[in-house]
Amino acid sequence: MELATQKVRPHLKRYAEATETIVALNKSLVDYSGAAITNSVASARTGVLVGIGAAIVITLFVVGSITRPLAVAVGVLEHVAQGDLTHHGGGNVPRRGRPDARCTETHDG
Repeated sequence: MELATQKVRPHLKRYAEATETIVALNKSLVDYSGAAITNSVASARTGVLVGIGAAIVITLFVVGSITRPLAVAVGVLEHVAQGDLTHHGGGNVPRRGRPDARCTETHDG
């Protein structure tokens, strides 16, 4: 029995050392993967926040580009309803069908 113990014991010791090495390697791989996942989540969060910010800016631009001309149109229509046909909307309404020609003069009539 002692002969078997003397032959087996060194092999068991090497087996235990190899097992500890594998466990340490697996732990380092898990730690690396965990850090990679954490970085991916942080990047995704940043991307989502940037996307939401861009969507808000675009929304504000689109809403403004719609509501400003409507406000001018409402102002012009209010003047027309009061009988003032000389009002041109404060320089924001194109004249004579040319989009580059803006009404800049005022009519006191």
